[in-house]
Amino acid sequence: MIMALESGDIGRAKITDSVADYLVSRNEKLAKYIQSANFDMNNAEGISKLALAFMTNSFSFLMKEDNTQLRDAFNTAIEEMEKDGTNESLTKSYIDDVIAGKEPEAVAFEKFDGEAVKVAVTGSLPPLDYVAPDGTPSGYNTAILSEIGKRIGKTIELVQVDSIGRATALSSGVVDAAFWTRTWNDFANTSAEIITSLEEMKSTLSAEQASMIDEMIKKLTENSSLIEDFAKRDIPDGTIYTRSYYKDMINMVVEKKHT
Repeated sequence: MIMALESGDIGRAKITDSVADYLVSRNEKLAKYIQSANFDMNNAEGISKLALAFMTNSFSFLMKEDNTQLRDAFNTAIEEMEKDGTNESLTKSYIDDVIAGKEPEAVAFEKFDGEAVKVAVTGSLPPLDYVAPDGTPSGYNTAILSEIGKRIGKTIELVQVDSIGRATALSSGVVDAAFWTRTWNDFANTSAEIITSLEEMKSTLSAEQASMIDEMIKKLTENSSLIEDFAKRDIPDGTIYTRSYYKDMINMVVEKKHT
């Protein structure tokens, strides 16, 4: 994408905000299209929260649909990491500090008895899915995965694949899991949850805005699977995914001369 930007083949490259920050910090010719400092996903409420849900990517692990035991183990570990602050600490070390100029450290993986869990990495989304120049996976995703391995007592084996080949590597059994980006950020998983949220925010809106909300509620009521279908639209058939371990707003990178 960067080569296409610099050659003029494309005008913008659509990526997530942290990746945009990383690229801009390493390339003085580039700039972010949206200056997103004022967008706070964690503290947004009402209609703003709903809008940001559709402007956000979630990062999860993709697995085969019959691998529910591994999915549940990953989910438990990710939830624990959120509660005890591990995820926040890794985000600072492997995303914030790296964007600020620090090179990510290689991650150590503990060895355990039993069969290893093979996970696909690509290196195509620094500083998240990052592979160092010497070929060593060293990014935030890798740090998250190392911690998960410790908590579930499984040896993690990294398998480098092309980004476009992740789903194939999973379906063919080359790997047991793959990093996956979803364009839905767990704001709500069902139409019923969305309807409840919309009803709650109506009291804070003008009559005209409330009327628009009523129309949205009507459509969701008439098609109860609308949200569920939307949430699954970028998940390959025959797969399941873990809870998200990182969320990031969608942004774009452009050449600085065009800003």
